[in-house]
This record gives sequence, C-alpha cells and structure tokens, in this order.
Amino acid sequence: MFGSSANDRHAAPTGVGTKFIFTLFGLIFLGGGLLLAWCILLDAAKGLQTWTWRKTACEIISSNIRQQDQDGERPGYFNFEVKYRYTYGGEKISSEQYKRTPESTDNYSKVARLAEHYPPGASAVCYVNPSAPAQAVLARYNLFSLFLFLFPMPFVAVGGGVIYSAWRSKSARQWAAQPISDRAAPSWAAPRQGRWIAVAIFLFCLLVGGAAFYLGFFLPAYKVQCAKAWPAVPCVVISSEVKSDGSGKGTTYTINIFYSYEFEGRVLKSNSYGFMGGSSTDYYGKQAVVARNPPGTRTVCYVNPDEPTEAVLVRGITSVTSEMWFSLIVSLPFLVIGVGGLVPMVITRCRSGSVGGVRPGSEALPAGSAASGPAFSASGVAERLVLKPPIALWGMFIGAVLLCLFWNGIVSVFVIEAVNRWRAGHPAWGMMLFLIPFVAIGLVIAGFLLYQFLVLFNPRPQLAVTPGAVPLGGTLQVQWNLTGRVGVLQDLHLRLEGREDATFSGGKGSSTEKSVFAKLEIADVTTPREMRSGEARVTIPARLVPSFAGAHNKIIWAIHVHGKIARWPDVKMEFPVTVLPSAPTTRPSL
Repeated sequence: MFGSSANDRHAAPTGVGTKFIFTLFGLIFLGGGLLLAWCILLDAAKGLQTWTWRKTACEIISSNIRQQDQDGERPGYFNFEVKYRYTYGGEKISSEQYKRTPESTDNYSKVARLAEHYPPGASAVCYVNPSAPAQAVLARYNLFSLFLFLFPMPFVAVGGGVIYSAWRSKSARQWAAQPISDRAAPSWAAPRQGRWIAVAIFLFCLLVGGAAFYLGFFLPAYKVQCAKAWPAVPCVVISSEVKSDGSGKGTTYTINIFYSYEFEGRVLKSNSYGFMGGSSTDYYGKQAVVARNPPGTRTVCYVNPDEPTEAVLVRGITSVTSEMWFSLIVSLPFLVIGVGGLVPMVITRCRSGSVGGVRPGSEALPAGSAASGPAFSASGVAERLVLKPPIALWGMFIGAVLLCLFWNGIVSVFVIEAVNRWRAGHPAWGMMLFLIPFVAIGLVIAGFLLYQFLVLFNPRPQLAVTPGAVPLGGTLQVQWNLTGRVGVLQDLHLRLEGREDATFSGGKGSSTEKSVFAKLEIADVTTPREMRSGEARVTIPARLVPSFAGAHNKIIWAIHVHGKIARWPDVKMEFPVTVLPSAPTTRPSL
C-alpha cells in the first residue's frame, strides 16, 4: 500500500497551471537579472579594451571644471574637462577624453583633485587605441567595476531556481505511485543540497552586509576620526540650495552648499557638507541647514592638510551624517546572519570530517536513502530503511529570510520618511498610525526569522526503521542517532502518530481538516547517552488503518521527535513512515 506523507503540505504535486504561474514569476527575476548582467558585461567588455591600448606620453594643454547648469543642464553637478596632445606613429594628435565614457559628479572636491593632478603644461600618460590612434584616454577602465556583475546573480539564481523547482516537481500520477518515505525526502531536496543553498544565502548576506558596513559606516567613521586633526579655516558661502533628484514620491534631497576657502596661499572651493552624501527624503531638515547658510555667510570649514582640495563644513556625527548609523543598523542583521550561519557550519564540518555532520566516536546510522524506498529481501520482507529528515528546517529559514527582507525592506522606506518628517518638526501622524500594523507585522516576521535561525543549531536526529514498511499488527524497530549539541537536551520523546487529512471543497475554495486517530509511544529518555543514540520497538494494532492517499483523504503515519531545550527552541521533527495493510491469514487445510 502506498500512502501520503505529512510533508505533502510542503511538497504537493504541482499542476500545469501552477507550473506556468511559477515559471512566469521566475522569468521576471531571471529575465531582469540576465538583462542587467548583459548590460554590465557589455560595458565591461568595452572598458576592458582600454587595457590593450598603448601607453603613450602626453602633455596637458588645458584642464578646468565645468558646472553643468552653465549649459542649461542639471545644476549642482560638475564635469572635468581636459585637453592633451600626444605623438603616435609620427603624427601629433590631441584628445579631450579623460575616460572612455564621460561622467559627472556632485562632489566638487573630486573634480578639483583631477584638475590639480592634470594642470596645464604637465606631462602625463595616456592610453591610445592602436587601431584608431585618434582615440585615447587618461584613465583606463576600473577593474573593480567587474564586481558589479555579482549584483544581478541573486536575481538570476532565484528566477532559475523557481523555474527549475516548478518543472522538476512530480506529477500527480508519479506522486501517487510513490511510497510515503519517498515523499518525505525527495532526492532533489536532499538536506545536503539545502545546506549548499543556505551557504549561498549566508555568503550573500555577508557580502551585502560587509559592503553596507564598510561604505556606509566604517569609511565615514574613519574619516570623522581623521578629521579631528584637520585645521579649521575661514570660508565664505558662494551658494546654497537643497538639491533634488527624481520626481514625485521618489524624490530625494541633498544639501548643496558651495563655499570657497584659502589654504597655504591657494584659493580653493568645495561643496562637501559632511562625510556622507546625506541624500534622503528629508526635505525639511536639509532646508533648515541651507537656511542657516545663505550666500555670503562667513563660517569655518575643516581642510585635509594632506589633500587641501578636500574640506567639510561639519566633521562630526550630526543629524545629517547620522545616515551612517542607519547604515550600521541595516548592515548588522546581514552580517549577523552571514557570520552566524557560516561559522557554525565550518566548525561542524571541521569537527565531523564529513558533510553529514556526524561526530567522531558516535555511531552513525548506515547510509541509506529513503528516496529509493524500502529494500526487500528475497523472502519479500522489507529491510532496514534510513529515514531522511525533511527539508523543512532549511526551507523555513530561507523562506523567513526572503519574507523578512521583502516586507521590512518595503516598510522601512515609509518608516524613514515618517521619522525624517517628525525630526524636521512636521510629523505625519496619519502616516505613523497607518504604519503601526505594518511595523508590528515586520517585527513578528523578524522574530520568526530569529526563531528559525536558532532552530538551525539544534541537535539533528537521524532515524532508521526495521522493517522499512511495517504491516498492521507488526512491530516496528526504531533506531535513533543525534548529532550536534545533544548535551543541551533535557529529554527526548519519540512517538508514532497516525493522522487522517480530509479535504473538503466548497464554493469559495477548499479546506483540510486533520484528525489524529493513534498515538503510540516509542521512547521517552532523559540521559545524554540514551538521547544520543538508542533503539526501541512499537507494535501497531491490527485494528488501525494503513497509509493511504486518495483524492480527498489521506492516512499519514509519522514518527514525531520532540526534544526539550531550556530557553531555546525545542527539537521538533517529523519522519513519515509507511504502514502496510495486515498480511492476509491463510486457513489451514483439512
């Protein structure tokens, strides 16, 4: 008799319509990721060509800084303009390209440093295209830009994974012909594959968190510390404004105060307010800063003595540069998940010496696969079968990570906007009240994510049963072996449970009712030695019903493992087993 698994609610047969829906969803991620990756590779391929160009001596003819609004373009942005001449193939040629593709920046000091580095009359090095000598650049393609290719990879992986999983799942006919233990641990969802998926997620979280921490917090904090030794220099505000980017509700604002100062006999300019760009939706806070610094205001700026073109009006942690604290808050969860997930996995791998995580000195259950079904001896009796644990642990954690990032990422945008308005003295009480339930849901999801994260470090039970498929009235021998932190367990309880799942269809959909009809105790142990490994027997009464899978009803038999842990999530796992009908009795012949 073939039956259904308690895990059917996690891995039910997928219909063609559902497959197409998941495929469409996956194509959105896969197509978007591949398109972005193609654009990045296309730009990189063109940029890498500059590394094959000939290195040639050149002379700077002129260099200056052009503010874009002089030509009717966006104000507050600056371009570095340069002209130089060089000799190639006996011919004198001039060029005005600094890089292969021109770019502008809102940081005046950055452009000023280029003008300082390439003054008129200076000797420099340019790179000439040998196939088109009139084409040359002063700066080649930045090789670190190749790392941008990693950004769309998670989208490609998610899209491809969704499509693969949708079409890899079995049809209803294949599913119905499968033993119960097969469905508990399908071969394509093996725990080892789940671990590699988790490793990829942990690495992604570590990279994202590390980048956000370094760029958003560490680098500004380091500059703030160094700026404590920068000398204070008088300066005069030339212009001040709140610069906007975008349109509508997506508009962000930046403080743009342009000022001049004199340092070591040179008149220099800068538009850096602090060490963070400070671009956000907080208009009122930035407008208040600009109002305190109208054109003609005489104030003090702080100049980097090693690079005089770098100066700031504020060198400490202010209400504007507090964006670095926000970066710290955002990056820490990613770092905790990444480091907290990878380190224990590495330690477990080193201690065990195997991917399975079996501790040295402990008796591991023989390698076997529930995916292949119970093996039968020559006499037709089902032999010993190792039950693989469900993939629910990794699946629930991965799902919790994606749900937490998706929900809280969207809600955080509106929360930041509400906080900025409140700090500026223009609180949006309606928005705050509206966000309360969404924030509460986000906190619940974050708590669920933390719970699932802690569950990953629980002891892992491994079970084997003899016979692999037991008939009604027969005796099932259960062996268990626990790996990991077994010492934290207070007790371990094993129970064989029979349950009926009945599905009812109505006008508005379907509902499933579950009813437990049998609870058979297997073992209840409390000592560490007994909890680490042991065996017990349980007899299934012949009056009960076997495993069964119908269109609307299912009879599910499963071994429930429950281990209590103080001040930590308990061990709760379910291992489906197959229960066969009782063997027919033969009437003795007269």
